[in-house]
Amino acid sequence: MSENPWYNGRFDPLIFVICAIFFCAPLGVLIPIPGAPHSFRFYYLLLPVSLLLAGLRGTSRHAVARLILLSPIVVYLIFSLLLIASRGSVVPTADDGDEGNPVFRASLLLSLIGFYIVACDQIRRIGFQALATFTRLFFSGFAISLLAGYVFFIGYYVGVLSIDVLEPLHVLIQFGYGLLRFSPGSYPNEYGVICSYVVSIAALCHACKLSGEDRRMMLGPVARSGTCFSLFTLLSLGALFLATTRAAYVSFTLSVIYLLLFRLRGTGRLKFVFAIVAIGIAILTVTSLYFDAVSVFVDAYNAFFDEDSSAYERFYAWKDAFSLFDDYPILGTGFGSVDMIHNTYLQIFIGFGVIGTGCVVVSLMLVSFFEAARSSYIAVPTKLIDFTNGLRSIGMIHIAWFAMSNHNLNHFLTWFVLVTYTAGAGKRGKRLRDRESVSSPASEQEHPLTA
Repeated sequence: MSENPWYNGRFDPLIFVICAIFFCAPLGVLIPIPGAPHSFRFYYLLLPVSLLLAGLRGTSRHAVARLILLSPIVVYLIFSLLLIASRGSVVPTADDGDEGNPVFRASLLLSLIGFYIVACDQIRRIGFQALATFTRLFFSGFAISLLAGYVFFIGYYVGVLSIDVLEPLHVLIQFGYGLLRFSPGSYPNEYGVICSYVVSIAALCHACKLSGEDRRMMLGPVARSGTCFSLFTLLSLGALFLATTRAAYVSFTLSVIYLLLFRLRGTGRLKFVFAIVAIGIAILTVTSLYFDAVSVFVDAYNAFFDEDSSAYERFYAWKDAFSLFDDYPILGTGFGSVDMIHNTYLQIFIGFGVIGTGCVVVSLMLVSFFEAARSSYIAVPTKLIDFTNGLRSIGMIHIAWFAMSNHNLNHFLTWFVLVTYTAGAGKRGKRLRDRESVSSPASEQEHPLTA
């Protein structure tokens, strides 16, 4: 098999579809699909296409190994759906148009697992260029959604756009602390965490002192110039604030702490803290001209002590879910049978039971050991080792914390982070023998993925 993704100079449909998924996923429902359920996203249609093309192409031994290691999760997921049916539970069909339906959610999860395997295999096959390209596409798709979000937000408050106009372009429209929550193509909690992730990666670029060329290589057009990148970062930070998502604020805080402890040294830490504080004060000052911005953080803190708040609703939901778990502790209540508990870990544990959760834990451990033991890590430019390590760590901070208070098993950010984390990128001690072949503009022009 050729290492060039365009075999014999021809267009490669598998690479094209994978790239389209990374670009379209951040756009969410901004890409309309006539006749589809309201929350259905365009990239869902591309997932099975990527699996079909990968199957026709043939898979590598690494992809087969990943599939075997993850097969306990797949088998138990299917068993769990059959378990629901055998107990006489009502399992709605896809015709119900509800993304919470167990059959649809299981199908989507299986597609995402398959896509994860295929994407990791392409990164292993092509190398660092594939990782950089997928990351660029993700950030480019997010940038388009960000601009659309500001059009929606400003348009609503100047009276040009109504809620009826905006509703089809959001998964869920909500108001929080007197604000229209910022969530173009998505819903506020999910979009807020994506904004936190993007701003954290922008801060990582600063901490690692990436050059403009390296920023463009990893993040694409949003980093075409220093001014453009600064504007993109500020707009993303504003969107993070306007999404009013507590989990996103916590994730961003944890990412800042991570950068201070592991990616910054000496006076760099003081400069970073000063920049964060100065930008925060500037945003609060400007927004305070239109509403009480400080109350957003005050109310978010007080919500933890208000029994009528969404935070307490989660505690009550967890309690109710455990009461159901008492009836089926070994095999679980069934995948998707317990919804809206706003905790991915509990959702898996209660839905899969002790045996199913054990399958999940063992499979993930085996995949981790497999990735740590194999010798075919992709080569990363020396100057980007710290950045790619930070990319993986910040990503895991976001999806791990978000799972504590939300249901993100089928969120694309979760699987994007898992792809970047387990594809072998950024391993310490691994260096690119010919660094110029990756980082030079001439080399990028020769490689179709970096064009």
